[in-house]
Amino acid sequence: MAGKSRRHRISDYKFSEYSHSKQGIAGFILGIISLAIFLVCTQLSYTSEGAASLPIGGAAIDALIIAAAGMTFSIKGYRDEDVYKMFPKMGIFTSGVSIMVWLGIIFAGLL
Repeated sequence: MAGKSRRHRISDYKFSEYSHSKQGIAGFILGIISLAIFLVCTQLSYTSEGAASLPIGGAAIDALIIAAAGMTFSIKGYRDEDVYKMFPKMGIFTSGVSIMVWLGIIFAGLL
């Protein structure tokens, strides 16, 4: 045992073969970004007294596309084997909420 102590460091032990899904993390981050864009667009629309300009509407469509991509990544991450399901579940939730909010606002605007 030359060079090694009798005590092992915590990093020497691996209790599980699971890891966090990279796609699940990406989906969660995209869902958070979409919700952040929603908050910014809502604030900008409120300060302009409902007369939102074209760039704000474009940002809304972009955020809807970002949320759809987040949902896709999260579902793919959830289907992976040997991964923790926490981030994919959170990504599905945040992206799903974002999609529902954006579609609700878009359809309300069309009426």
